[in-house]
Amino acid sequence: MLPADLPPPAHHVSCLAPAWREARPAFSDTLTSTSYPIAVHYQRTSDLARAQRVLSAAETAWRVQVDELGWRAPVLPDAADGPELDLYLSQVGAGSAWTAPDANTDAVHGDGHMSVPAYIAIDRNLPLSDVDLYVAHEFNHVLQFATDFSEGTLTIWEATANSAQSWTFGAPGHWDDSVYDFQVAPWAPVLVGDGSGVSQYIDGGWLYEYGAALWVWRIDQLHGGDAAGAIALWEAASNEGWDLEPDAVDAFAAMYDGDLGAGLNDVAMVRWLTGSRWDDRGLAEARTWTSDNAVPTALTIDAIPFTGDFGDMAPMITGQAFAELDLSAAHGDVRVDVGSASGLHTAVIALTWTADGTASSVEASGVAPSLTLSADVTRAVIAVSNLGHASWDGEDEAWVDGDQTLSIYDVGTGPGDTGDTGDEPGGGCGCDGGGTGGAGLLALLGVLALRRRR
Repeated sequence: MLPADLPPPAHHVSCLAPAWREARPAFSDTLTSTSYPIAVHYQRTSDLARAQRVLSAAETAWRVQVDELGWRAPVLPDAADGPELDLYLSQVGAGSAWTAPDANTDAVHGDGHMSVPAYIAIDRNLPLSDVDLYVAHEFNHVLQFATDFSEGTLTIWEATANSAQSWTFGAPGHWDDSVYDFQVAPWAPVLVGDGSGVSQYIDGGWLYEYGAALWVWRIDQLHGGDAAGAIALWEAASNEGWDLEPDAVDAFAAMYDGDLGAGLNDVAMVRWLTGSRWDDRGLAEARTWTSDNAVPTALTIDAIPFTGDFGDMAPMITGQAFAELDLSAAHGDVRVDVGSASGLHTAVIALTWTADGTASSVEASGVAPSLTLSADVTRAVIAVSNLGHASWDGEDEAWVDGDQTLSIYDVGTGPGDTGDTGDEPGGGCGCDGGGTGGAGLLALLGVLALRRRR
């Protein structure tokens, strides 16, 4: 459950649970769609109204997600007794729902996809007001099972299904309900992290993979919206059988013409531009987000030269760290260097503003990337993304602290040396920590069943 001092999201979800723990229920009462191969099974007479609502929502989800948006249709027939998608109103836990496969072998050979049939179980006491979003979310998992069942990265599963709520039902879909849990831990692996890993370190982040809908929504926006980008993302990740390449990280990079650093720089930009920080480079929805959804700053730098690291908020692989830089004092062009003692690759972007409010950005990536900020810049936000070593792959361990350092100085005077490590305020730096990182290990053994819990 969420800590008492944190407001729960409107739609609370839980982690994966092994499919072998969830057997198909056997119920005598069934509602069958006249429009699609869908059957809703229930046990109690009092569940009829809820079963009708589930059936209606499933029909809408199929019409919108498959017929209109173009997702791959559910794999049929399934392992039950007919060619339909089965949904069960069952006692699966208060406010819970899950999607599980019927098998772990490819049902359609030679098509470049690992496709398996699946079914859905929804808590029979779920409030009617929640049914539509739960069904839209779980139905999208069924389509993911039809596309790439073997994809082992949890984030892409839940972030996409959360987005599907809004593709299906518009603004009431609340794709961003769990953004807080993603934003609260910028140092966590953006592309491969999950709530069970994040919550080892801080009181928050329980729904990290669901809040990662932020970057799925951004990709979708860049590729035309209405799920076009998300579908392209999943197609780019798909593979035949249990071959894990390409993986979710490869697919993410493919959405940015193969440039992982450019993609993470883009995510860092929209991650920062929320609420009072927002400008028209950010997500439209983020303009109204509250301060709870603001990504925390690792460093506040009010004088240069500055040299230091990110302390407890050092980014893990594909994780990010943010520094605010005040350049209102007179200066010339300013240089920003990012280093790594262990040779890690880094992506860096500077969001900049001039005295008249003109906004711009400059970015780079590599082993030791550098940026130059022009003399008219009065304020900047520096976002650093840890890309790992050149050989790092999306299937490799990512829960490892980075060692990136920042060196910021006037071009005319050179870097200098403040003697500041970034661990304590000093040398012109005020360091505001918004969370803690740390090395950790999480073995994701495969996606077997997906759950959603209020």
